[in-house]
Amino acid sequence: MKLEDLAGLIGMSHQQLQKYETGKNRISAGLLPLIADALDVELMDFYEDTKTLAPECKDKVGTLRRECQTWLRRTESEQTLRSMQRVLKVLATQGKAGQSI
Repeated sequence: MKLEDLAGLIGMSHQQLQKYETGKNRISAGLLPLIADALDVELMDFYEDTKTLAPECKDKVGTLRRECQTWLRRTESEQTLRSMQRVLKVLATQGKAGQSI
């Protein structure tokens, strides 16, 4: 992604964003959620060193769990969340019963 594209997504000039990128200015914590959303990354990715993540987050299941959590957090519709809940409940029940999903 180009600097100009990211700047447009978060509503600031690319010059200001470049100052953050080069360390000339400090970025505010309030701006981080906008940047995380624009980059499609977790907000905590800005705070955590991936080398210090808990072992369960390093394996495939942990990675998949975090990705599912990301989509759940981004969903704002109550109706959509209820549908997702029903699907997840059925899939989890099938998985516990030893059935292939």
